[in-house]
Amino acid sequence: MIVVKEGKTKYSILIPSDSSESITISAEALQEIVLRCCGVKMPITTKAQSPYISIGQTSELKKLDVMVDEKELNDDGFKILFREGNIYLCGATERGTGYATNDFAERYLGVRFLTADEIYTPNTPNVEIEEKDVIEIPSFPSRAFFAYEVKRNPRFASQTRLISQYTNEEQAQCYGGGFLRDWNSNEMHAMQAILPKSKYYDKHSEWYASDRPRAWLCLTNGLTANDEDANDPESCLSEFTNNVLKQIEENPTKKYFMLGHEDSAGNVYCNCERCTRSRERNVTVSGYLTVWINAIARRVEKWRLENCSNREIKIVSFSYLDTVIPPVYIENEEGINKPYIFLEKEYWSPLKVREGKIIPVNDKVIPEKNVVIFCAPIGMCYLHEITDEKCDWNQYFRFSLKAWNALGADIMVWYYGVNFSWHLWWLPNRRTLASHLRFFKQYKPLFMMQQGAPREGGFYQAILNTYLLSKLMWNVSLDVDELTKEFNRLYFGEKSAAAVDGFIEKIEERYAELDEQYDGAYHSDVGKSFANSFLPENFPYEFLIDCIEGLEKAIIEEESEEIKTKLKRVSLHPLYMLAHNFKKYENADGVYLDKLEQYMQDAGIMRLNEGNKSPETLMNELRGV
Repeated sequence: MIVVKEGKTKYSILIPSDSSESITISAEALQEIVLRCCGVKMPITTKAQSPYISIGQTSELKKLDVMVDEKELNDDGFKILFREGNIYLCGATERGTGYATNDFAERYLGVRFLTADEIYTPNTPNVEIEEKDVIEIPSFPSRAFFAYEVKRNPRFASQTRLISQYTNEEQAQCYGGGFLRDWNSNEMHAMQAILPKSKYYDKHSEWYASDRPRAWLCLTNGLTANDEDANDPESCLSEFTNNVLKQIEENPTKKYFMLGHEDSAGNVYCNCERCTRSRERNVTVSGYLTVWINAIARRVEKWRLENCSNREIKIVSFSYLDTVIPPVYIENEEGINKPYIFLEKEYWSPLKVREGKIIPVNDKVIPEKNVVIFCAPIGMCYLHEITDEKCDWNQYFRFSLKAWNALGADIMVWYYGVNFSWHLWWLPNRRTLASHLRFFKQYKPLFMMQQGAPREGGFYQAILNTYLLSKLMWNVSLDVDELTKEFNRLYFGEKSAAAVDGFIEKIEERYAELDEQYDGAYHSDVGKSFANSFLPENFPYEFLIDCIEGLEKAIIEEESEEIKTKLKRVSLHPLYMLAHNFKKYENADGVYLDKLEQYMQDAGIMRLNEGNKSPETLMNELRGV
């Protein structure tokens, strides 16, 4: 099938006569891309005249005997169909249809969506397509990347088949909908959002663990001593559930309602006598929480059956920080024991995980059928495979998912792919991105969330990981090395890409050497336990200078000022790593501090960590100002 020949085409773009804004935008985007690649402007029409490229639920698509079903396509999937010389781009949802349109541009025109501001559009005067139907089914039904570029640009989110919690939903609707297509709100840590202190605390201080900002609620207020629903209309449980039901009524199209506990760790939950005894009975904090969530879930399910029995409603609860340890025992030849044997009570580092049959600590901690457990393994090691038996950190979180699955829970995953506290320190997670996602896929998570850097997108690793995750979260079988080389070649050009590839190889080889030196006990997480990396002997001055000078040579030789700036974004990583230990290196040259400062300015870097630390603050600290 010849679609374009020598810059000419007979094809038009067909959209429904009652086309939504989302479908119209998809058509206009395809029209623009074809113009940029092929030099021809395909007309957009609502009247079918072969040959055409149909987008969405056109009357011509409806004439075909074709099933486009959300369940078959795992929600966001799509089809590209060829019939009698015409092409049909269609998803089960408008978001999926938008993905189909972008996929057409990538698959047949060679387009690549590199960043929010840069689309690679090759010169393609001739487009000849094999008439072979395409069915794309994502590895995860919904994929989110909470990162700067995805968050601020719904168009780019659509191009990368990603969503972000905090993208403007009105703008996201232009691309088939964003996070709030399925969720009641952006708020993940929702306890106090649902039961705000400003409204209730003065009259019901007993409903809260304390007046601290991130304190939990009293999760037994409304339950009996045996963890049964007391059916007390004046209780915390009743008021909280009533507020949840109001949200459900006010959001009739939403599926997921988040009841996540506060973003805090370490005894911020209620210590009243009832709650203390509940934690003892249910063995873990997660068991104590799940009993409460189950009580709410049962009330919600009763309401659903009475009011909207055909509607799907899911209550979502965290397994995060204090609630990461599931409420289970291990049963084996030694008897029934807790699953973890801890090493000196370090929260993230159990000595080992016991093997055996996983059983609930009691029947009341088994999640109800309408409860989803949102697993957030913040303390994972990103250097090692999750299945690495030497990595005790990943044994810990590997077991967490396994145990929730054994309890029969539907699962979501909140995975962390950015260095929270030190954005510019190279996090060695590139090689494990795909394998970690493949591990998670076996548990069929309803939602796969990646935590990026939401307030800063100007450093190279954030830019690269956005591209990699846009591909890998859709298809976990792709090769991360091939994707990296493809991105670097298109983003930097062939010559400068070689220098960037060389830097990545050097830094990853160094991490591999350290892992061997530490006999598999060298871990790298998102900032909690990064101490080994900060030892100056682990990243010697000479090694970092070699990395910097290799990139500096490429910057000097590069003619394009735009690509020079891109290379500086890469160089920020070894420069920052050197600067972090500057005072510990003997005879360190201050020129590298100056270079770091200049490159941060050139790249427009504003924030260096989740706490919004500025480059100015860093430079003042380094210079003792």
